[in-house]
Amino acid sequence: MTSPEVSQVTGEQVTFRQARYHLPLNATEILLVRHGESAPAVTGRPFPLVDGHGDPPLAPDGLVQATRVADHLDNTRIDAIYVTTLRRTVQTAAPLAAFQANTRPIFPAPITSCDPPAGVYSTGEIIRS
Repeated sequence: MTSPEVSQVTGEQVTFRQARYHLPLNATEILLVRHGESAPAVTGRPFPLVDGHGDPPLAPDGLVQATRVADHLDNTRIDAIYVTTLRRTVQTAAPLAAFQANTRPIFPAPITSCDPPAGVYSTGEIIRS
């Protein structure tokens, strides 16, 4: 057997090696980062709403998480950063944008509704950069 997927043939046992993934030429690679930990909800103090969603800021731990993500991705080429209109997403992206000198600005992507069980997101207009 000379197929590149076959890595070893021993008697009747054949081992198939998983091929390493290589990004196709001119492909766009998308990196998803979830926002840091939000400030806790407190009875009697509602969060401001943005498009019907609670809009708390990041908690102190969330700010640390945002900085750690930026540190971790410091040597990663990032061409643009897109966030939702919620401040916790902007706050999470800010340290990364500061580390990435050649990155285009943060673009808010207006996510208006989410159906988590189906994983379907409905967004506003397409942002073209």
